[in-house]
Amino acid sequence: MKRTAHRNRSILSALARRTAAAAAALVALAVPALGAQATIRTDHITAEVTLADTAVAPGDSVEIAIRQIVEDGWHTYWENPGDSGAPTLFGWTLPDGAEPGEIRWPTPELMPYPPLLNYGYSGEITYLTSITVPSGWTAGEPLPVSLEIDWLVCSDICIPESGTTAFEIPTAAASEADSSVAFTFLKARRALPETVDWPASLSGSADDLRLVVEAEGIAPDSVSDAYFFPLDPDLIDHSSRQSFAVEEGDLVLTLRPQGATEPGMVRGVLALTDASGKRTGYRLAVDGPASAIPAPAATAPPASASGPGSTVGSAGNPGVASLGGGSALAIPAEATPGLWRAILFALLGGLILNLMPCVFPVLALKAVAFAGHGHEPVRSRIAQGGAYTAGILVSFLVLAGGLIALKAGGAAVGWGFQLQQPIVVAILAYVLVLVGLNLSGLYEIGLGMTRAGGLVHGSSGTAGSFFTGVLAAVVATPCTAPFMAVAIGYALTQGAALTLAVFAALGLGLALPFLVVSLMPAVGRLLPRPGVWMVRFRQILAFPLYATAAWLVWVLAQQAGVDAMFAVLVGCVLLGFAAWAIGLRQGGLARGRWAAGLAALVGLAGAVALLSPSLATEPPVVSMAASNDGTGLNADGSLPFSPDRLAALRAEGKPVFLNVTAAWCITCKVNERVAFRQDFREALARDGVTFMTADWTRRDPAITSYLERYGRAGVPLYLVFPRGDGGARVLPQILTEAMLVDALNDAASG
Repeated sequence: MKRTAHRNRSILSALARRTAAAAAALVALAVPALGAQATIRTDHITAEVTLADTAVAPGDSVEIAIRQIVEDGWHTYWENPGDSGAPTLFGWTLPDGAEPGEIRWPTPELMPYPPLLNYGYSGEITYLTSITVPSGWTAGEPLPVSLEIDWLVCSDICIPESGTTAFEIPTAAASEADSSVAFTFLKARRALPETVDWPASLSGSADDLRLVVEAEGIAPDSVSDAYFFPLDPDLIDHSSRQSFAVEEGDLVLTLRPQGATEPGMVRGVLALTDASGKRTGYRLAVDGPASAIPAPAATAPPASASGPGSTVGSAGNPGVASLGGGSALAIPAEATPGLWRAILFALLGGLILNLMPCVFPVLALKAVAFAGHGHEPVRSRIAQGGAYTAGILVSFLVLAGGLIALKAGGAAVGWGFQLQQPIVVAILAYVLVLVGLNLSGLYEIGLGMTRAGGLVHGSSGTAGSFFTGVLAAVVATPCTAPFMAVAIGYALTQGAALTLAVFAALGLGLALPFLVVSLMPAVGRLLPRPGVWMVRFRQILAFPLYATAAWLVWVLAQQAGVDAMFAVLVGCVLLGFAAWAIGLRQGGLARGRWAAGLAALVGLAGAVALLSPSLATEPPVVSMAASNDGTGLNADGSLPFSPDRLAALRAEGKPVFLNVTAAWCITCKVNERVAFRQDFREALARDGVTFMTADWTRRDPAITSYLERYGRAGVPLYLVFPRGDGGARVLPQILTEAMLVDALNDAASG
């Protein structure tokens, strides 16, 4: 009875705390951040530093809020980032005697990227910490502080960013709170996980971990969702689904371990969502299992292994879990879509692509084309709809074929991955500028008022519709849409036939709206008559294309620097000059047609010539130093990379498998789950191959040099050095376990 009463009081207390938190949050949302002492701005994040006190007495501590505002569509990472990513790092420069406090992290969010699962933040995040002023500091003299923050911010791509700021902490004989920022700090404290003393224990086997939390006041219907975020990145398989139940007042979560778990204390954050949807985090210290959980069978190297290549480690390390198979660490079936779900996702993704800013101008252009032909016979409209669909399908199948060929040849593959290549970004920007100039009326390529669908001079009907479909597919490549990542991620791990099927479904989804419209006879009666409005509307459509081209030039600046961006901008000016000259020539000038043609050729040639220096420009160097010190073993049991160590192994004639990877590289992490599995590790031990990892999570000049040596601008890079003194074999960037095992066998045989 006493326990029930105690729990009821706990529930009432919790409700009171949550009501107060909700009220405080509403007020905080209505009040802008005040009293910011310093600001760091990068391309995707703004960070503001705020002090809780207007003055601090020597020997006292001041609470500090570091508020990050993340651009929409981007995210950063928690202390344990999950399957990929990197946590935000804070570096302080303080006078002697001043001490920084620990960083207090808000409760993280789930960041799914099937088959991976990350932990992080989006929107607005506020970290809390403190700085203690030295007791011998002179009151009235400001305390100088310098703060450097490094973070990895991700969307479809990941970009390491950093910034440094300096500010002063005012001091006085007595500390004085700043009431103007009270709500800022109250809101930040409410976002932190509460520290509780709930008894919790962890037990289980190689297949399942059972986390039991004796949380006060939990009823079977009081929790709608629960998730445990461990601080130890090697404890659980993040991608596996966590299930929970309330049993006799205790919360029980079932987790999937990564591998052997050592006895001791396990720390983390338990996020609970109540029936109303309110989410609260609780910081837990969990008693570890009484004995180590046995590792899944056959994940450790055989006892007969010897030499550096035998140091493999357990399956509890990152990147060892697989996408399938019979191991206890296999990701559940729902993480991989299967062929029919992948096709459905691709179809839905293609439909949504029609609403993306890259594609919408071409979509509207096709609408103008249908308006121009809407009163023609139904057979003609059906033919145009079919030609438009054919143009998209042919383009997507060509793209899929190219990706298959690149995958087989070891090049980087993936939807949108081509945008990481500056030459592709520059060419796409040029194409969009040229099409925009055409729509603006500067010159014509067969897009007259009554031939709005044609892209080849003199073509209007099916030929024009076909090439409009090609253009729609081309401008769709910088865009992504929901469902696409899962579908294409699945397709690129399958055979050629399945890859082509998924890409065909994606193209069909993109073409489907106009294909359906062309098959509906009643649509023709609803379309407006052709007229001058079509010319004006076409001119308006040029501006979204210019905006997309501007975005592509900005992407190029991130990849190759401002010099490359300037070169492409000058190239766009030359394209405008060439288009103007073409327009003069098309205007029917009796004299000077040859001069106009020559001027157009000069402009086009100059724009093309500027592509080369744009690629040669060195990309910006981020201020992140390498963490590899060349000693010990990595978490996955591999040797840390260093040129000298690799050279020594090669001098001894030992076979080596080198994995050049990064925590923020999605392709790398998928490969590690798909290919770095049981057979791969058994092959390492059986064949005596040394497993070496070069971690490029933070830029390392030695690794960068090694990538350049093999003609690569980024990760992943997989090299297999054979026994003896032979040269390295470069493996494809999309791996299978069988491919990897075959390569290791070949390397062992010399």
